[in-house]
Amino acid sequence: PSNEQKRWPICFFCGDPYRGVEVISLIIPIPGSPWIMIAKIDRDEILSEAYERGRILAALVLACLVAMWLLMLLAYRIRDITARHRTKEALRDANERHRRAVVDAPFPMMIHAEDGEVLQLSRGWTELTGYNIGDIPTMTVWLEKVHREANEAAREDIGRLCGQSGLTSEGEVVVATADGRSLIWEVSSVPLGRLEDGRHTVICMAVDVTERNRAIESIKANERFVDSIVENIPNMVFVKDAKDLRFVRMNRAGEELLGIRREDLIGRSDHDFFPKEQADFFAAKDRATLESGLLVEIPEEVVESAILGTRIVHTKKIPILDDEGVPAFLLGISDDITERKQLEAERVNAEATARQHQKLEAIGTLASGV
Repeated sequence: PSNEQKRWPICFFCGDPYRGVEVISLIIPIPGSPWIMIAKIDRDEILSEAYERGRILAALVLACLVAMWLLMLLAYRIRDITARHRTKEALRDANERHRRAVVDAPFPMMIHAEDGEVLQLSRGWTELTGYNIGDIPTMTVWLEKVHREANEAAREDIGRLCGQSGLTSEGEVVVATADGRSLIWEVSSVPLGRLEDGRHTVICMAVDVTERNRAIESIKANERFVDSIVENIPNMVFVKDAKDLRFVRMNRAGEELLGIRREDLIGRSDHDFFPKEQADFFAAKDRATLESGLLVEIPEEVVESAILGTRIVHTKKIPILDDEGVPAFLLGISDDITERKQLEAERVNAEATARQHQKLEAIGTLASGV
């Protein structure tokens, strides 16, 4: 019996070997008594079937794990193939959009490889030059058609462009078209990267500035024509800024009349050169002209010349309006009438002297008759 009078639970445990055999001990309490029964069973005998089942279960689990791994690998491969397929589709779509963007561009664009092969031409390029990609398969052919020769420096420039890292402006280039015309293009180039075969590519973009340059040259010609007229007018012609009445232009006749170089005159006002009384008079007339918006004529005004001394001028002033009708400049034309005034004074004096002589002669005649 047990030393302690207590209730034992049914339990298993690995007991000590019995006659050299590993056993499993089973404790079974005897109901209604303090006694317990201990049974010992050969462990290998009782666990052999469990071990076999465990091995089968382990094999099944391993097989399931291998199957799951294979399924996961298959799913990953499917996703990878799908993703790569989608990527290729997206890349093809992007390339097609890029190609259409270049081909349909209304302005000149060309993509070429570092070895000079022309890969794409825009519609604008073909329309302006008359050359399609079949006419200019390489940059060498293009340079021969454009410059009538393909020199080594031009070839080196192609290689240099492929090595650039950003936008490169090549300035204005004269382009010979298929029908013999000459165009002026502003050309810029940007490297695009590598092709699948490893070659570098460059995209060249151009703006046709032929008409713009002609318009600019026409404007310059008109300006030269107007300048020639203004410079050769025998009267002083000047222009002042409407805001501060500073000189912005003076012709050669004005320089000679005032005795001041135009370089010294431009950007300064009457108060920098003339006595205060004269400068105040000029400024008051200028303001009155700008406020009226009409032509103002000053029959006579005195001007102190640094070379010729006191001069008398006949001046006309008129405001030059901007697009909104606000005076922006003041245009003045002054005619030096000093000699004319002197001649008029001499004529008046001569006539007065002649009349006086006539009176004296008449008096003498009367006196002789008496």
